[in-house]
Amino acid sequence: MSKIVELATELAELKLQKELLGNQEKAINIRIEELTRIHLPEAMDEDGVSNISIDGVGRITLRGEVFASIRADNREAAYEWLRDTGRGSLISETVNASTLKAAVKEWLKQGEEIPDVINVTPITVAVLTKSK
Repeated sequence: MSKIVELATELAELKLQKELLGNQEKAINIRIEELTRIHLPEAMDEDGVSNISIDGVGRITLRGEVFASIRADNREAAYEWLRDTGRGSLISETVNASTLKAAVKEWLKQGEEIPDVINVTPITVAVLTKSK
């Protein structure tokens, strides 16, 4: 039993470290976005430069960027427009992996047979539930 306690304690500690690192990563990513999208472009614009080499850092260059997405309420109209204008190849049909996993677990629980077109690999895992 002592080995189980040791391994479970290590698991709990690693999960906590991962959570803390995840929070740090989120904060770092936010700061990176602020620097690359706001502060550096503003500072470079103020100084009238579009690129600069900095010893020990590297080269910073301003580049135009575009972010695009389709709002959920316009999805069908957007897909129709893409198809009508010969851009239908941009549309892809996907299945969310987590959703498929949950569905397969439910199907198995209900005794349904899963076709060979879906890969199913049952495994046993230890689950840690946080104690209070």
